[in-house]
Amino acid sequence: MKNLKIIIPTVLITLAVAFLLYGVLNKDNINDHAEASETSDVETNIDTKVTSEDTPKTKELTIVEHESEISGNYIYVKGSIKNNAPYPISYIKLKITFTDENGDVVNSNTGYVNDSTALNQDEQKSFSIMTEMINPSDYKNYHIELEDYKK
Repeated sequence: MKNLKIIIPTVLITLAVAFLLYGVLNKDNINDHAEASETSDVETNIDTKVTSEDTPKTKELTIVEHESEISGNYIYVKGSIKNNAPYPISYIKLKITFTDENGDVVNSNTGYVNDSTALNQDEQKSFSIMTEMINPSDYKNYHIELEDYKK
């Protein structure tokens, strides 16, 4: 009976460690698969066209850099924005519009760069806006617009 009190917890601990190791090893395989899918044709065909200069508010805010990344059925548009205004700006809202090879809109999404935490003069802040792709092969271009903000 004393041997069972020692053997059972030992077996349970061994099984728990085995499951943890399996999960860690399997996670690496999943990440390898995810990295391979990120280099799909859809990602390489995305042409980055920033149309934020069409908005009069761009003198105050500038999209410094941006790129797209695909993971599964989601596309992430990541970048950073800079405050050129002599005052703090909050609630910066961006709109991402995705188009096909003919320029027809296939999807759009909005997201906030910041909330009430203001972006001060000459500061930059990164953003990432995630969008679920409906027909991934249709996503050829995207446009970023500055939709709104508060002084």
